[in-house]
Amino acid sequence: MVQTYSIFGKQVASHYLAMGVLGTLFGGVYLSTGGSKKTPAAPPINASSPDEADFIKCAALPVSPVSSLDVGCLTWPQEVHRGSRRGGEEGERGEALG
Repeated sequence: MVQTYSIFGKQVASHYLAMGVLGTLFGGVYLSTGGSKKTPAAPPINASSPDEADFIKCAALPVSPVSSLDVGCLTWPQEVHRGSRRGGEEGERGEALG
């Protein structure tokens, strides 16, 4: 048997009450977090050259190891890539292994 509760004169099973509470909870969260996402307008960049504009854009980024790998303006120097041991045929100093 299932535990029942008397609500407004009707017998309601406990699992129906649990489903109703969870449905109301998740439905309310879904409805409250929906809608249009308005992004704040960024101030205009007044740079004298394209290099300065790129620097200003990159300097405003948050610093984290993950975001620095995905951003095109924050790249590793070529010397680091040449000396890696990820299947390359070069040693640590760039000399050919053989």
